[in-house]
Amino acid sequence: MLKVLPVEVVLETLSYLPVQTLRNLHLLSQDWHTFITTNETSVYKNAALLHGYTPSSNVTSVSELRSIYAERSLNGVEGWKDLCESQ
Repeated sequence: MLKVLPVEVVLETLSYLPVQTLRNLHLLSQDWHTFITTNETSVYKNAALLHGYTPSSNVTSVSELRSIYAERSLNGVEGWKDLCESQ
């Protein structure tokens, strides 16, 4: 699938998966590991948007969320993957 479909299609499809599945997907094969690692920001940002962890698609970075959410709720969150895993 990774070599047949365009990257955008794979990223869109992955955004519908539960976060736990995304975290474990890299164990499936070296190809999946490389794909997830290479596209980590996009994979987890899309998941955050779809699962409602961020209020708007206008938010472009996790640092922008600090003006929306309490600092305590984002403690230890450095990127989109951290945000998804903290929910």
